[in-house]
Amino acid sequence: MTRPESPAAPLATSGRHEIVDILRGFALFGVLLSNVLWTTQEFALDDAQRAALPLHGASEIVELFALWFVGFKFYTIFSILFGLGFAIQLERLQRRGPGAAATYVRRSLVLLAIGIAHSVFLWFGDILQFYAALGLVLILLRNRSDRFLSGSAIAIALFVGSMPALHSMLGSETASPDKAARFTAMTEGSYLDVIRMHWQFQVATWSDASLSQDGFAYWILSILWKFLFGFWLGRRRVFRDLDRHLPVFRRWWKPALGFGIFGNGVLVAGIVVYEVWLPEAGLPANLLWLVVEAGILSLALAYMLGIAILYAKRRARRALDALAPVGRMALTNYLTHSVLYLFLFNGIGLGWLGTMNAIHGLLLSIAIFGAQIFVSRWWLSRFEFGPMEWMWRCLTYGRRLPIRSR
Repeated sequence: MTRPESPAAPLATSGRHEIVDILRGFALFGVLLSNVLWTTQEFALDDAQRAALPLHGASEIVELFALWFVGFKFYTIFSILFGLGFAIQLERLQRRGPGAAATYVRRSLVLLAIGIAHSVFLWFGDILQFYAALGLVLILLRNRSDRFLSGSAIAIALFVGSMPALHSMLGSETASPDKAARFTAMTEGSYLDVIRMHWQFQVATWSDASLSQDGFAYWILSILWKFLFGFWLGRRRVFRDLDRHLPVFRRWWKPALGFGIFGNGVLVAGIVVYEVWLPEAGLPANLLWLVVEAGILSLALAYMLGIAILYAKRRARRALDALAPVGRMALTNYLTHSVLYLFLFNGIGLGWLGTMNAIHGLLLSIAIFGAQIFVSRWWLSRFEFGPMEWMWRCLTYGRRLPIRSR
């Protein structure tokens, strides 16, 4: 009998599930577009500033289209894939003997440190710290049954969908952000002023105990149920054993797409017809957020199922393969986005905030992602991991690991 390898040893990259990398790369583009539009249009600009931007009418159409088909959907895909990836990593670590949980805890703590530093020094909208914290929750639930995981995911999702209504019933009011202060800090402030703004945003988010969408509870629970759902999918080898699941994918793709378009259309209709953001509309309109949440999940799944169906076709797979290197370097590419936000939108860089409309944001996102497709492929032809993925592994295992391709 051969002796099992030490659990402290890092895992090789052989045997990767390419479809998961492709889905992760696909999700990264939607996250990029959502963040660019939010930063340049919503975060620090008031209605008058946005109306003064060129092509405002066409820009609003782009924003509504992005809200309908992009907003919330791609971070949902990313969160589901995190849970699915947890199942894959846990499975690999457990094959190497005892110590899998300890290795994953170290991995999560390193990611938490990266996320906190990222949120303060680069990007106020960081989600890595939430992922890391909830990764520690997943490790506590690693031995629970599939039924527990799926049941918990459904229960938490229903509660999250009900939170806007509960927020209204409790009579809580959400504090309006000081967009003028944000705009001044980003366009005229020093780097220290930008850091201070980032920190204030983080403190406001983590300390908001209300049930509003800006609060800590909403974000934690919203991510948690997606993690649990992804963990359940990973255990059942969905998106890994494609041949076995393709008939199910083909049967459910169109219903998921149809309901996803409808559910997200409810949110867009609230803005276009009634000029109201549903979570802030008050009862009984708040209850429609349950439909929207279901629509968000449905459209996210429709995207994932559609890509898996295309991946099974040889010609389509060649095109989708371009996304795999981006997905393998997801952490590096995500953090690169933040460096670009800091340089492009703030006064310490090019200072484009307040000059870009949503059309510019869309074109900029396409350009950035196109460059990342090229750079990621070039990098991985020479190195085993992305630079931040490599650093993450080194810090997890406490030693310098090789990075060059074998």
